[in-house]
Amino acid sequence: MHDRVQQAAYSLIPDNQKQKTHWQIGQALLNKISDQQLEDKLFEVVNQLNNGLIFCEEDANNKEKIVQLNLRAGLKAKESIAYAAAVSYFTQAISLLPLNCWKNQYKLAFELHRKLAEVEYLNGNFERTETLVYDTLKKVKSDIEKADLYNLLVVKYTLEGKYEQAIKVGKEGLILL
Repeated sequence: MHDRVQQAAYSLIPDNQKQKTHWQIGQALLNKISDQQLEDKLFEVVNQLNNGLIFCEEDANNKEKIVQLNLRAGLKAKESIAYAAAVSYFTQAISLLPLNCWKNQYKLAFELHRKLAEVEYLNGNFERTETLVYDTLKKVKSDIEKADLYNLLVVKYTLEGKYEQAIKVGKEGLILL
């Protein structure tokens, strides 16, 4: 019954106002609930904000906050085995990063790209995982982080039954260590 009331109310909002309404609801929730309530309603808040992102001003702090919220939502979705949702949250977070993120927000950029590659293979998107890992390897500075990415490929190739490729990339990762 509650869902139908929500659908009816939503249908009354003019189409050109829906994104703005999502943004306002997301901002209101974010500003008025406690940290504990935010953790409980994280998906609801992040979904509202993501649906209204067109109204996110070019304020770097605001974008950073939404990136962090999407990261948290992605991690929570991954823990809940909701891999498709985790892909969506990590992808949204990456899309909000500035172009120079690998220079100015290296740790965050690496974490998001690595987590996205991981949930992509958990979601069965093996080709996407491989593309993400090799693209990320070009930007990563640390040998430990590179070895971690090669480890993702080892798991991916093993799941696919491509054992020779798994051994090959495993050796590449081990050489780095």
